[in-house]
Amino acid sequence: MPFYVLIVAISLLSSAAPARDNGQFKDTPEHIQKWFKALISPRTKISCCDEVDGRHTAYEVREGTYHVPINGKWYTVPSEAFILNKDNPTGEGIVFYYIFEYAPNIVCFVPNDLY
Repeated sequence: MPFYVLIVAISLLSSAAPARDNGQFKDTPEHIQKWFKALISPRTKISCCDEVDGRHTAYEVREGTYHVPINGKWYTVPSEAFILNKDNPTGEGIVFYYIFEYAPNIVCFVPNDLY
């Protein structure tokens, strides 16, 4: 197998799988579905996606900086990922991220205690 084919194969295997709605959210109330779909990334000005991409999360505030656990390790939430003034109807923190080069890239974060 040529070297470049091996590199492409490895990179495809190490990328994050896209989220899919397999019907697991069919019982989610419509107002919560709409809330997820309306979330816009402060950094990119595009949609954070929707409830299939967001993950409920615990979080901690350390010296004024938010941190979330991802795969057993705590990561700092970048300030440009914060979504404020979007009343969070879930009652939990929500984080949107993808894995790039073995590390999470946090795209959006909505705490449950800021409105």
